Amino acid sequence: MAGKRGPRISQTMRRLISKAALEDPKKDRTLLAIELREKLPGRPPSEETLVKMISHARNNSVGDQDKLWSSVSLTQYCIPPEAIPYVLKVWARAIEKDKPITIREALWVARLHSIFKAKALANLEREYERSDQEAPPTKLPYAYKTKLRYALTSVLSDMDDIDSLLAFAEVFAVNEKILSMEDSYPATREGILSYWLNDVEAYGVLPEGQPSAGELSSRITQEFNEMYDQKSEQAKEANNEGAYSQEG
Repeated sequence: MAGKRGPRISQTMRRLISKAALEDPKKDRTLLAIELREKLPGRPPSEETLVKMISHARNNSVGDQDKLWSSVSLTQYCIPPEAIPYVLKVWARAIEKDKPITIREALWVARLHSIFKAKALANLEREYERSDQEAPPTKLPYAYKTKLRYALTSVLSDMDDIDSLLAFAEVFAVNEKILSMEDSYPATREGILSYWLNDVEAYGVLPEGQPSAGELSSRITQEFNEMYDQKSEQAKEANNEGAYSQEG
């Protein structure tokens, strides 16, 4: 008689496992599997299955863009000139942490750095609103020009922003690698929810608006958890039906 098969592993569950495997690639597979058994929503796979899935994710995710970044890579992987100062800052910070960035991560720094520039510009705007000053629409005063230049470059001297930019680049690079291991881009809301959890974190860097980052995060997290609770119940019912049919 064939052995009893475990519950079907959803694509989103596979994505969460792959993400955990890639975010900390040096962590022992068995130890990570034990942790995932406790942390994953719904009904996670067995420890043995998790170990195999962790190995698969790590062994099938490395490509040319996962080599260490250097400016020499610009000959093959172009980065907009205005983003290079941010890439260099993040590159230096990552080396300081003894975890050099990859080409893939550098490309994500280039894509995401404007979020922090928008934050700095919003801070400048709030400062002028508080002082009840209005900038002329055509010719800005010298003080405003000076502060505008500072706002656009302040991210480069703010180590918290550099650390945040590095962290976002690492997360989005992992997401890109996970997507590359899948057959296609998620076609449903259910399939994209796990990526939205990271998108809302990036949204939270931007100036506060409507909806607020907190409200949006709570909404997406609740929807994600409810999805897994529902899937867990469905898997439990399917297993019970399978057990009854075997007994019959």
